Amino acid sequence: MSLHISLVKKAFEASWENTRSEPKRKLRGSKSELFCGGYDDIEKAVLSSITGIKLGSFPTRYLGLPLNPSRISSATLQPFVERITAKLHSWTVKPLSFAGKIRLVASVVYGMVNFWSSVFVLPKSFYQKIDSLCAAFLWRNKTDSAAGARVAWKDICRPKPEGGLGIRLLEDFALVFRLKLVWNFFTNTSSIWVAWVKRNMFGRKTFWMMEDSPRFSATLRSMLQLKDSLREYMRCEIGNGITASFWSDSWCELGPLLLYLGTGGPRALRLRLDASVNNASRNGSWNLPSARSQRVETLQITLTSLTPPSPAAGADRYLWIQANGDFGNTFSSRVTWDQILLPLRLSTGTRWYGLKSKFREALFSCG
Repeated sequence: MSLHISLVKKAFEASWENTRSEPKRKLRGSKSELFCGGYDDIEKAVLSSITGIKLGSFPTRYLGLPLNPSRISSATLQPFVERITAKLHSWTVKPLSFAGKIRLVASVVYGMVNFWSSVFVLPKSFYQKIDSLCAAFLWRNKTDSAAGARVAWKDICRPKPEGGLGIRLLEDFALVFRLKLVWNFFTNTSSIWVAWVKRNMFGRKTFWMMEDSPRFSATLRSMLQLKDSLREYMRCEIGNGITASFWSDSWCELGPLLLYLGTGGPRALRLRLDASVNNASRNGSWNLPSARSQRVETLQITLTSLTPPSPAAGADRYLWIQANGDFGNTFSSRVTWDQILLPLRLSTGTRWYGLKSKFREALFSCG
């Protein structure tokens, strides 16, 4: 216990010292609360006395969001639903045009929900409830029921070129926030959350080697469930080859090599499934066994155009899809959303343009 207390004390002293020259970031004991895990009541009391920060307890709130070790439930979300309902109800008494209602829903209500979605994995029933409230407000100027709506909400949420009104369907757009969490996991090396997940949840395994498990939080599970989708949005630029997964990352033009060579790839190349790109090189050159299949031969030809990993090249860099289809070091929610919609647009062609006349008829009937 004494060792733990001493380490925590040193950590807080360092925090006070580091923030002394930055008033905006200064740690203030009177406005802070201390939350502990794995300590008994006596240890918590000692830590609180040393740091001068009062003990906090769950559930609590931070930046308007609920903080609780347990999963987000309908009961947790109910106050938030009531806030949105009250906001919509307050607008029903105002003479708003159809365009004005669309603007309020898209900017205010959806802004509130997206703030929560960027932090939590919310249940589908919550999104359905908010969509129902917004549809009722838009078509009936009420918040009780959307019965009688002239156009389905999913059609309203189509992009404008496809006959919709440009509102993003909440449940679908939540995928963007899940992808951003994965992007942060791979790129935000200074994040305490990333360091904690790697050490306490993944251990010595990489993201790609972890399997989905009920013991994980909804956030971690939602990230792991996106493995198969990441190859469309994320690439890896090889530096020293230590971080990049040889089999799972898209680090060459062939994409993830486990998909390209199949489950027999690791045996054919004598590389473990958890091997890094660095394991496929030696002394500044690629080091793979002789090709015994056409695909392995294609891989070796491809590697001749790639510089082998080198300590002098620095760390591996992860890149995200950009608006022009190339890959860069920035994540854009809007660009990612457009890329998600792109396959749908290509597969459906122009059949959604028929929605324009449907909206036109609905708006005339409203008038």
